[in-house]
Amino acid sequence: MMKLNTSRKRLVYIWSLIIILLAAVAFVFVFIPLNQQLTNAKEAIQFTEKKQELLKERIKEQEDEELPVSGIKQKIPESMEEEGVIQLINEASELTNTVVQSYKYLERETVEVNGEELEQLTMQINGSSSSLTNLNRFIEFLETDDRLVHISSFDFQNREESVNFQMEFNVYSKSFE
Repeated sequence: MMKLNTSRKRLVYIWSLIIILLAAVAFVFVFIPLNQQLTNAKEAIQFTEKKQELLKERIKEQEDEELPVSGIKQKIPESMEEEGVIQLINEASELTNTVVQSYKYLERETVEVNGEELEQLTMQINGSSSSLTNLNRFIEFLETDDRLVHISSFDFQNREESVNFQMEFNVYSKSFE
């Protein structure tokens, strides 16, 4: 048999030590970060699942709530007063740094809501706003007005200098005038 001399023993020890060090480095720099990523992904999934459950509960609660019909009926004016609608749009425009470039009346029709006939005016407006924040304020202004406004479609394009939008909405009254 072959005997290992001292230099070969040292060489075997050095290579063994190098292999052990490489395994330790691989463990520290590869396995531990991968394990941390896996833990983070599991936590993100759990968070998303909890969030989804809460949203489902909120939706179920909102479905169970009854809309206060009397409050909605109070928001419906006796006559359409189209000038009042234009005034509402202009006021929202001035307060929110939003420019309404055009508007048009798309349709006037009678609709039935909870057994009551209402007049519905569908309008379309095109415009631009200086920022998404101002555009959001414009929409909130329209939606929170005393008049019942229902936005049925909304498209926008966010450009560097402005946000262009096109919105279609319905306004209601008890009769056209």
